[in-house]
Amino acid sequence: MGGASTQASSPEVATAPRQSSRELDATEAPAAKREPQTHVVDPVAGDFATISEAIRAAPKDKILVRPGWYRGGMVIDKPLEIIGDGNTEEIVVLSDGESAIQFSATAGHVSNMTLRHFNSEAKAHAVTISEGRLKLTECDISNLSMSGVAIYDGADPVLRGNRIHDNKEAGVYIYDNGLGVLEENDILDNGLSGVEVSTGGNPFVHNNRINDNKGSGVKVRGGGKGMFEANDIFANDFAGVQIEDQGSDPTVRNNRIHDGKRGGVFVGQGGKGTFDNNNIFNNILVGVEIRGEGSDPTLRNNRIHDGTGGVTVWQGGKGTLDDNEIVGNAYSGVAIIEGGDATVRKNRINKNEGWAVEVYEQGGGTVEGNDLRDNARGALNISDDSESKVILKNNIT
Repeated sequence: MGGASTQASSPEVATAPRQSSRELDATEAPAAKREPQTHVVDPVAGDFATISEAIRAAPKDKILVRPGWYRGGMVIDKPLEIIGDGNTEEIVVLSDGESAIQFSATAGHVSNMTLRHFNSEAKAHAVTISEGRLKLTECDISNLSMSGVAIYDGADPVLRGNRIHDNKEAGVYIYDNGLGVLEENDILDNGLSGVEVSTGGNPFVHNNRINDNKGSGVKVRGGGKGMFEANDIFANDFAGVQIEDQGSDPTVRNNRIHDGKRGGVFVGQGGKGTFDNNNIFNNILVGVEIRGEGSDPTLRNNRIHDGTGGVTVWQGGKGTLDDNEIVGNAYSGVAIIEGGDATVRKNRINKNEGWAVEVYEQGGGTVEGNDLRDNARGALNISDDSESKVILKNNIT
């Protein structure tokens, strides 16, 4: 009854050796975390003479690139930070074959560099992002071959503060389910559109300047989507925003769309889209054009003013115009023609030089609850062949 406990008399416990504190440190302490190294690329006095050599040598490190002209593109397939160390215009990556950047890592950051593709026969984008989340910031990007930046296959980069210009095709092309955030970039003077989205692309495009492109400022086609918010879109050769093809359905809100060399907004060939609270003004042709069977956007809370015409719906196009201000246009506020069929509801359509609303050539739709006063030619002009197709309710004339 008063003997030693069973645990104390166990030979296994009694004879077990004790580990020293040194042995505990060696067997139980975690391995020290490797700190990222910084490598310097300089043609004369760096750790490496070329960026490609530094990329091959660096597992997950930071690479500083000093001023110089570096020929050949960068293939980035591991998480790296590659930063230009100097003035952007003095740190130039030149490629005449593949892209100046081909990115296919989980994450990375490239900043403060000039990226040029100068071979018009090579059929390559200046920057190709096919995977992961690259941060591309404060770079100057142009291309004599194709687009400036291509984003696809679910890649989700951040492009911020770049100048994307003078590319042969689009400034930024997002397709095949590409994502991404485009913010505070200057996207200008490109051979096609500033930003083009197709085939499931779905970016967030916020607070950019998109101007003087040879096509549209923004083009969404082939089932593209996206959120376009608070951008300044102006002086483009076609529409400020162009949406076409079935399944194309972006959201466009709080933008300035102005001074277009043709129209402000074009929706055609079955496109849709939601336009909310945009300022659409001073476009040479119509502020908003909706054309073709199945084209059916929603416009609400926009201000459409000081253009040649306000809104034209034609050739079988539809559309819902709800609570917009359509004022001060050189022709009519709203024209529904050639089989167009729109719902025009609770808008303020005033001070236009033509009619507030005109409907002719078998146009139709519902015109309800609008303020149609103070237009130079009057409130309504409905042709005989359209009269049976138009429902009028509770308008102020």
